[in-house]
Amino acid sequence: MRKLDVALFFGLLSAAWGVGCNTGIRDLELPSDADGSVPEASADGSQESMVFNTESLDPGATRLVFAVAGDGNPQTRVWASGAWTEPRSVATPRMARWVTGAAAPSGTEELVMFLGSSADDPAMRVLRHDAGVWTEEWSAAIQTSSGVSRQRFADVAYETTSGDALVVHADSGPTPTFRTYRNGVWSEPRPVPVNGGDGAAPDTNTGSPEWVELVAHPATDQVALLYADSDGALVVAIWDGDDWVSERTRALQRAPFPTSHRAFDAAYEQSSGELVVVWSNREEGGEQIAFARLSSGGDWVSATTALSGFQVDYVDLEAAPSGNRIALAVGDLSGTLRLGLAMWDGDAWIEASEHDRSIRGGNGDEVAVVSWSNENEAICVYADEETGVLDWARWSPAQGWEVQADVPVDSAKGFTESVRLSPRLARGELIAGLLDSTGLLYSLVYDRGSWNQTAAEGPLWPSALRPADPQSADSTPFDLYARRVIP
Repeated sequence: MRKLDVALFFGLLSAAWGVGCNTGIRDLELPSDADGSVPEASADGSQESMVFNTESLDPGATRLVFAVAGDGNPQTRVWASGAWTEPRSVATPRMARWVTGAAAPSGTEELVMFLGSSADDPAMRVLRHDAGVWTEEWSAAIQTSSGVSRQRFADVAYETTSGDALVVHADSGPTPTFRTYRNGVWSEPRPVPVNGGDGAAPDTNTGSPEWVELVAHPATDQVALLYADSDGALVVAIWDGDDWVSERTRALQRAPFPTSHRAFDAAYEQSSGELVVVWSNREEGGEQIAFARLSSGGDWVSATTALSGFQVDYVDLEAAPSGNRIALAVGDLSGTLRLGLAMWDGDAWIEASEHDRSIRGGNGDEVAVVSWSNENEAICVYADEETGVLDWARWSPAQGWEVQADVPVDSAKGFTESVRLSPRLARGELIAGLLDSTGLLYSLVYDRGSWNQTAAEGPLWPSALRPADPQSADSTPFDLYARRVIP
C-alpha cells in the first residue's frame, strides 16, 4: 500500500485538459488567501487563474483524492493527527471514472491520474505535486475497444530506490504505452515491447488493454506490469528500472478471461522479492484460481490455488510489511456471490476457503480489499448485501481468517460497492474508504482491533462522486494513498 501526507493544491487548469496529447507543464500559483472556491469564467469565456492552499507533505498521513459527479471540482482531504483536513479542489471541473495516485518513496513528490468518463472524452490527465505546487504534466486521448473508459486502463508507480516514476496506459491498439519521469523530465511515449512479432517477446495479445496494474518491487527498481485485454489475454511484463526485460514477458492466459472487474493482481514477497501473480482461470471450461511465481532467478512457475470451484471475477493481493506472507481475497460476483480468502506463506497457499455467500455483485470494482495493520494481522473489507455497515474479516497466525461482526457506519449509507485501504503501519492502523450504492463516500479508521468513523458528519463529501446511471456504477472515482513507511 502507499502512504503519504498530503498537501493539496491544484489550480485552475486551462482548456488543455481535453483529449489529445499535451506535454506542456503549467505551474499553479501559491495563494495568499485562497478558500478553495472556483472563480467563474469571465464574460469572454476565459478562465481566471485559480489558486489553492496547500499542506506540507509529511510521511505518516494519508491522502484522499476523489472526483465529484456533475460539474463539481475533484477534491482532496488529508488524514493526519486523527482528523481529516477540510476539502480542497484539486482540478478544474471534470468527472472521472477512476482516480489513482502514488507518492515517491522519499521527498515530497506525488502523481495523481484522473481517467476519463465517457466515449466523447476518455482522456487521462496526469498531475504532479512537489514542494507545495501542483502542475498538470500531460494528458492523452485513450481509445479502448469499446470506446468507453469503463475499466481502469492506466496505472502509475514509483521505483523504490531511484524514486523515478513509471506510467503505463492503454492506447489505440493492442500494445500499451509507457512513459517515465526522471530528474524532472518526462520521456516521450513509447510502446511496451510486447507485440513485436519476433524475439523473446512475440505477440502476446490481440485486444485492447482494458485493465492495467503496476506493482513496485520492495527493494529494487523493478516494477511488474500486468494487463488484461478485451480478447481475454492476461499479460505480465517486467521493468528493471531502465528497460523492459523481454525474456520475462509472458502471456499468462489467452482466453477466456473476465474483464468486468479486475480478475487478477500481483504482489512481491517482502523478504525474498519474488513476484506472485493470481488470476481467474477459466481455460478449458474450468473454474479455478491460477497463480504464477517469478523467482529471483527469473524463472516462472505456474500452479493453481486451493480455492477451486470459484467463478472468480475479482482478485486482490497485498504483501505483509515483512516476511513472505501475502493475503488474498477473491470475489465470485456472477455466480454464487461469495467471498474467498487465503494466505500465501512463502511456499504454499494456506487457510484457503469460502467465507461469505452474500457479497455484493455487479457494481463497483474494488469489492474486496486486503491490507495489513502489522506483520501478524491482515484485514479484508468487502462489499456485502447489507446497507449501513462495514463488512470485514481478520487474519491472525493463531486464528486464520475469520469474518467479524458488522460495524455500523451510517443508517443512510447504501450498499458498499468499492473499497480502498491505506495502512498506517507505524500506528497499527488502517484507513478505509467506502463508496456506497448512492455514490456517497464514507471512511473509517481501524485501530488495534476496532473501527471508528473518521468523519462525524457522515459522508466525506455531501453529494455523489459518480452519476446515478448504469454506465457509471462500475467505477471507483477515488483513491487513498500514502508514502510507504515500514516501522
